[in-house]
Amino acid sequence: MALVNAECPIEGCDYIARHAAAAEMKCTKTGCDQVNDFTEEILRNVIARGIADSEIQLDLLGEKNQDMPLKDMIEYIEAKESGKRSASRLLNPQSTDTISSSYRRGKQQDARPGEEPGRRNRRLSPKVYASTAACLGGRSTRPPSEETDGTCDKQTAAFVELCTVTVASADGELRTLPLAHHLYDDMCDKWMKRASSPQPYVNLTLTNEREDYKALGFDLLKRTRAVSLPAMANTGCQSCLIGIKVAQQMGLSTEDLIPVSMTMKAANNKGIRILGAAVVRFAGSSGDARRLETRQIAYVTDTSDRIFLSRAACVDLGMISDKFPTLGEVNLATSEVCDCPRRTEPPTRPTTLPMLATEANREALRRHLLEMYAQSTFNTCPHQPLPRMTGPPLRLMLNEDATPVSCHTPIPVAIHWQDEVKAGLDQDVRLGVLEEVPIGTPVTWCHRMVICAKKSGKPRRTVDFQALNKHALRETHHTQSPFHQARRVPNGKRKTVFDAWNGYHSIPLHEDDRHKTTFITPWGRYRYLSAPQGYMASGDGYSRRYDEVVADIGNKTKCVDDTLLWSDTIEESYFQAVQWLDICGRNGIILNPEKFVFSAPTVDFAGFTITMTDVRPCSRYLEAIHDFPQPRNVTDIRSWFGLVNQVAYTFSMAEQMQPFRKLLKSGERFEWSPELEDIFRESKDVIVQEIERGVRIFDKTKPTCIATDWSKEGIGFWLIQKHCRCTPVRPFCCTDGWKITLVGSRFTYAAESRYAPIEGEALAVADALDFVLGCEDLIVAVDQR
Repeated sequence: MALVNAECPIEGCDYIARHAAAAEMKCTKTGCDQVNDFTEEILRNVIARGIADSEIQLDLLGEKNQDMPLKDMIEYIEAKESGKRSASRLLNPQSTDTISSSYRRGKQQDARPGEEPGRRNRRLSPKVYASTAACLGGRSTRPPSEETDGTCDKQTAAFVELCTVTVASADGELRTLPLAHHLYDDMCDKWMKRASSPQPYVNLTLTNEREDYKALGFDLLKRTRAVSLPAMANTGCQSCLIGIKVAQQMGLSTEDLIPVSMTMKAANNKGIRILGAAVVRFAGSSGDARRLETRQIAYVTDTSDRIFLSRAACVDLGMISDKFPTLGEVNLATSEVCDCPRRTEPPTRPTTLPMLATEANREALRRHLLEMYAQSTFNTCPHQPLPRMTGPPLRLMLNEDATPVSCHTPIPVAIHWQDEVKAGLDQDVRLGVLEEVPIGTPVTWCHRMVICAKKSGKPRRTVDFQALNKHALRETHHTQSPFHQARRVPNGKRKTVFDAWNGYHSIPLHEDDRHKTTFITPWGRYRYLSAPQGYMASGDGYSRRYDEVVADIGNKTKCVDDTLLWSDTIEESYFQAVQWLDICGRNGIILNPEKFVFSAPTVDFAGFTITMTDVRPCSRYLEAIHDFPQPRNVTDIRSWFGLVNQVAYTFSMAEQMQPFRKLLKSGERFEWSPELEDIFRESKDVIVQEIERGVRIFDKTKPTCIATDWSKEGIGFWLIQKHCRCTPVRPFCCTDGWKITLVGSRFTYAAESRYAPIEGEALAVADALDFVLGCEDLIVAVDQR
């Protein structure tokens, strides 16, 4: 069918016929008395290219006989299109004959005298159609067109008469051609021919329950049956409507219907005859296997056999939001298909346990809490906007002399990270954390987005707020160090742990300060709508608001996002957790279900492992120390000291770290010797062994002793408590009677290293008491020797 050029069939004639222009359909060679006519081949090619239906076009090009006569080709196309129209009528329960007849009558009235009715609806251009008719040697038959009977598609028939396009023919006259239904494709940035979306049906189970009838003052005398049928979700329907045949399938007759005086009208403002009402429960399962149900009074009619769900039913079944219709509720540009439940308020607090509070049921109680609050406090759907935490919006307070700093070129993002980084930006836009800077917004502050690698190799998105932090004024809110918070947990308690999800981003940012957080990326400028991570005062503002929300809850310790609650029994833990989940959910705080630990004897909290009796660093700290690589420069040595300092409360670090201290001295040349390598390996093993012992949880009721030590290199102390029954009370009365509850040490300064032994011991005692007495709720008894 794809004719490009054709050779003359006359022997010895080497002329090549080329259809460079549409008008040149014949060719001859000088001296040759034969005429070579390629009109039919060219017309077959033009018609094949002009077929609008891609399926018929592919069928035609796939035919074995590619040299069929033009008349046979047109009959082949007409047969294919006629078959598709017939199938469309059979498959569509709503006939379009009325629309089609109205369409044809209108076209017949508009036709010029002598013109064939429907001529204006030809798919081919007038010039090509005229050539086709001439080839057939007579009056043309109706060209193949699926619009001639008024149907563009079984779902778009109503648009045929309204959607037309006017084109100019070769003789300058205007013709109108039908325009198929189109949708705008944002990805391709153009209009695309698309069929209308199918009507929205969901499969539901319909049941009748006697208790529902009794609650309304009626009796359901007969026993009905449950049926599973497709129902149309109609957000414009004010009440549920079912056909009488549906009611009969459930076992209801017209005598069983509740008499009503309601009148209903269809979309065309015509009345719908109501035979009565039935109380129906519509139930179905969501994508995550959750059962959803709604109870509705459904009105029964004999004018339809379908089931129509009302707007209220669609809300109850989680298909639309209760705010529908609200402009902008869904970000159409970035929304994705999501099976997550719509975020709601927490349910009413339970007053009884769902099962016995035993160790065997502890995991079942945890799952019960996760399910109960799955739609509210534990709803971490990344496609729904985050709720806002209770409290005033965060203000970004700056010095009066602060001068805006703006960057106008972004830092490039590695090619293999670009898709993931852009997806992260889009997700934060959906959550309501970020927004694209509106067009026409001038630049004041503008920072750079910086992408660095995580340990896993994934990209970490940060914003360089150094210029902003330089002029920032803090909203100071003190939070205890993680270690001191971990030590607050009493001995022998059960522990429940919660972790906030996107905590900082739940704090709204004041509208007047959003421009200060603008940052530039390869995809344009964005700015924060909530508290930005990386800004110096975000932590203070977040912790202050969170602390005020949960201020009335006791037996807790909270370190920024992490919270630990303690109690004596599993039953007490359950109601304590319910209280926390309810308060957080009603104040805009979403919690991470994956990090929820319920009433456990041993938990990890803020970097520490807390058991019933002691506190020690998490295993990741031990692994980090044991696997620390050989230092190659001063920076590596500083990192080594920093890592060991995080767990220094469990052992006296001065002795093990002394050999490496000289490498940190100013002007000292870095040299890593084999002797240092041996000491380094040995020190790692010793440090890990000391840390694994951990320290005992401080007990206010036990006798306490502080033991100090001083040398020219360092100062140290041990806080120990008596766990034995020896009398009288004196330190080190037996081998295992006194347990370490806190250890501290540091290197001496130059002047301190020159102290006499008595002065050094006094310095150590003062230093230890200064540290210990600064700890909250700490009772100290110093042994006087």
